[in-house]
Amino acid sequence: MSEVWVGRTLSKVQIQQLIGRGGMADVYLGLHTTLNVPRAVKILHGHLSDDPDLMRRFRDEAKSVAALRHPNIVQVYDFDLADGRPYIVMELLRGQSMAAYIKGLHALGHTLPLETVARLLDAIASALDYAHSQGIVHRDVKPSNVILRQGSTPLLPSIPLPPDSQPVLTDFGIARISGATSQTLTGTILGTPAYMSPEQVRGEPVDARSDNYSLGIMLYEMLAGVLPFDPEVDTTASVLYKQANVPPPPLPNVGPRIQAVVDRALHKDPDARYQKAGDLAAAFRSVGEAGAATVVSAPARSGRTTASPMAGRPSRRWPIWIGLATALAVVVAGVVLGSLTRGVGPTRTPTTQPAVATATEATVVEASPPATTPTVPVVVSAPIVGGALFLDSSLQAVVRDVLAPEPGRAYAAWLIGADGLSQLAGAEYAQGVLTIQYVDPDGGNLLADFNEFAVSLEPDPDPAPDVPGPIRFVSNAPQDLVAEIRRLDEETRGAPMSMGLVDGLRTQAEAHDTHVHNSLSAIEAGNLPGAKQHAEHVINILVGTTSPDFGDWNGDARAQNPGDGFGAVPYLKLALALAQSELANPDASLETLEGLQALVADLEAALQVAEESLEMAKSLASTDTVEEASVIAADWAELLLRQGAARAALFVEQNGLRLWVPVRAAP
Repeated sequence: MSEVWVGRTLSKVQIQQLIGRGGMADVYLGLHTTLNVPRAVKILHGHLSDDPDLMRRFRDEAKSVAALRHPNIVQVYDFDLADGRPYIVMELLRGQSMAAYIKGLHALGHTLPLETVARLLDAIASALDYAHSQGIVHRDVKPSNVILRQGSTPLLPSIPLPPDSQPVLTDFGIARISGATSQTLTGTILGTPAYMSPEQVRGEPVDARSDNYSLGIMLYEMLAGVLPFDPEVDTTASVLYKQANVPPPPLPNVGPRIQAVVDRALHKDPDARYQKAGDLAAAFRSVGEAGAATVVSAPARSGRTTASPMAGRPSRRWPIWIGLATALAVVVAGVVLGSLTRGVGPTRTPTTQPAVATATEATVVEASPPATTPTVPVVVSAPIVGGALFLDSSLQAVVRDVLAPEPGRAYAAWLIGADGLSQLAGAEYAQGVLTIQYVDPDGGNLLADFNEFAVSLEPDPDPAPDVPGPIRFVSNAPQDLVAEIRRLDEETRGAPMSMGLVDGLRTQAEAHDTHVHNSLSAIEAGNLPGAKQHAEHVINILVGTTSPDFGDWNGDARAQNPGDGFGAVPYLKLALALAQSELANPDASLETLEGLQALVADLEAALQVAEESLEMAKSLASTDTVEEASVIAADWAELLLRQGAARAALFVEQNGLRLWVPVRAAP
């Protein structure tokens, strides 16, 4: 259980909270006590220590992996035992798995551009060749064991994979143990069926060429959008048979030279394959450079020319124009945060497709004297003419029924923060529709700095680009909701809001259920003080540190909180408010609406459980006898959050969750 480890120090790393749970190990966030840097601590489940051979193999392999030094291999810092349990201290990676990215990309009907495929292949192949040169064979190369490290730009669904997002190969050694103890077929088969080499399937000794085959499967999947042998379509036994005996289906929509590279990579005979992963990557790059990228992009239309964005995060005082094609080439998607234009399907209201313009340098003219930032008018009763979608560092807005600007005039979009400063986000006009798309180049949560969105009418060219003209349209985010988003931004130290929401829903529900169980166990053992202590834990986990209910409930003069401080109930309420806001979006697809309605039902049910659990925890904390506590325990055992919160977190992880705010005409 997580409470056994939270607060302990292993290898100079103080464990702070559980951040991931798998079939083989739990992963914790820790802080190095002397270096003051974050670390990940992976603690293997107890059953692994029952097999001396597995323990020996794991120790040997962990030591070997710890010696690896490569920018595309996760860094292992230490390996040891604690209470007989093996653990690894490693680099903390911020980003998302390649599997999640590809899944979301394919859900939108896209595949990666060939240049991006080549870049990813180069990096992963370099990591594998280096590991192989050190005598290490991974044995479980697959997208879920590759983390796309987040760079200066977030991994968002509606923009190409940022060039500074590098793949990092993980789970060396764990794969060997995992394959040996949790097999899909009897014997000594190691690996994941969909990515296993023929020799792995046959249970034969494997070498570097087996990893190269698995890399070939990943290449096939990146190009085709599907696996050559898919366990979701075939049985596991059928997939294993095909891996060993059946050639993969030809790739659709690729030339014969690319097909030849993939065929060689997936040859059943190891001697006939590329002998080094780098050879495969080089062969693909050489033939791919002559091919066309598989990006689907929108046709360009004429529109206002815009200035290129500056490097780094724009100043809050000086606005910056970002053309639609420059800010968001609407082609491919990542996943953790979902698509800005989520829902590829029939919508309730037909919409005009946004225009796309190419950014060019704006004409430099003499600026007029600066003016104060205007007060944005807010008229709630004004008709709704569009909507703005906020997702972490991204904004997408559509405004309809807009009159064409007069010659020499153009529309400009602004983000306005609580400090009164403004930032121009970009606007394109075509056929009565304004479209605005913007991504903060530093990946900051926009709602952590801004709470208002506005569109003004400006001279073109504009002699004072930092001073808004007459405001024509305005959108104001609800202040109470913005306050919670900013509190989450502080809690997660600026991590993408959606990522913080996913982690919070999962970890705090898990913490709640754990301490309910602990309190019930204490009651059963006749330990009333222990039961009250865990009841206090439950209360504080649920409400968070800003609630008046947070505090010392068991009378020991300490307010103990094993949670993260934000609160399970605030996480649920924030997710619910976001989902309800997006349900009001008239452009949401029917599929999206159905998913949101199911999410709202899950969140409302989880909130009801949380509120009932809170009242029971308060009652238990006030009891004087075990008998009184036992009466409460009978009903409390049914009030668990994990299942409902996990479904909600999975939805947010796969689809994203946005704040939709209506855009109204200004008076």
